[in-house]
Amino acid sequence: MVSFTRPTNSLPVSHLQHWPPICPPRAATALALRFVDRDVQKGKSYVYRVACPIDPKVYRINPGVVVINTNERLPLPQAIISDVTEKENMIEVKWRRDIHQPYFSAYNVERSDDNGKTYKKLNRLPFIHPVSEKNPVSIDHMVYMDSIPANYKTYFYRLTGITPFGEMGVPSQSMKAMGRDRTPPPPPQNVKAKYMGGSNVRCNLDYPKKEKAIRGFLIGRGNNPGKEFTPLTNEPAACEDPRVHRQDRQ
Repeated sequence: MVSFTRPTNSLPVSHLQHWPPICPPRAATALALRFVDRDVQKGKSYVYRVACPIDPKVYRINPGVVVINTNERLPLPQAIISDVTEKENMIEVKWRRDIHQPYFSAYNVERSDDNGKTYKKLNRLPFIHPVSEKNPVSIDHMVYMDSIPANYKTYFYRLTGITPFGEMGVPSQSMKAMGRDRTPPPPPQNVKAKYMGGSNVRCNLDYPKKEKAIRGFLIGRGNNPGKEFTPLTNEPAACEDPRVHRQDRQ
């Protein structure tokens, strides 16, 4: 028994030659997209050509060709996550459109918060991501954006493709990611330098008392405020550094 889908004019023939010849029989039959050839022999290859009887002058649909060997059963391909982007309280999962689109029309995205032991589906309905001119990334990639409850917690993601007939592909390999704090600290205010004699200068600044997640301050020196400053230290100077006097403000 051989089942295969009838091509449409939206897919090039090169893609149809690799289209998996597997689909749920009932769904394909209901859509008039199924042909069964019962006169086949094991160990032989068969070439099938599908053409639409519509007059090409009215509406042209290119024929499709598929090659099948009865010794082989072609499984659906495994989805591939190409990249994850770690944002603040958000993870972006990306996969290439050109690799997956010939086989799948929708996807399930799953997340694990227990180091990959169990996964939970994130999308309620099969996820699709159409191309948008306003989003150039969507031309080459499909992107799923996952809002996460906390930064710096490790999550694992995996992707499963779904064919137009509802068949599930092989889940992708998992990708690890975590949200990260991307908000920079506020700049110091009221920065002043006071000459203390000899080769000593004392810097005073105001900084919010509630800002705790900073290592210190980078101090630079220059002769022109409109030009680049020369760093005085390679590492941030801590608030306790004698060169820095921090005046906390609420």
